[in-house]
Amino acid sequence: MFSIQAFTQERPKVFVKPILGGGHKANTTAGVESELAKRCRTVTVTDDKDKADYILDFSANGNEFVIFNHNGDLIQRGSAVIYHKAIEKACKAMK
Repeated sequence: MFSIQAFTQERPKVFVKPILGGGHKANTTAGVESELAKRCRTVTVTDDKDKADYILDFSANGNEFVIFNHNGDLIQRGSAVIYHKAIEKACKAMK
């Protein structure tokens, strides 16, 4: 008798760097994490920086972001006029 195993590919994990300072209420760490979970189903949001494949640093003052890999290398820098569009751009970069 043969057994068939299903292998699922684990989604990349992203750590959202804590956002300091003022800014739009959506541009909080929890706000960014929430939007990523809603709009970016290809990644898993984690609060364990050591287990993250990516680190997302999102600005508190606007809709700008930078993404680093787990080695600290810059992967993408981006921005958008509309907040959720910046989240979507970040999501595409982390596939």
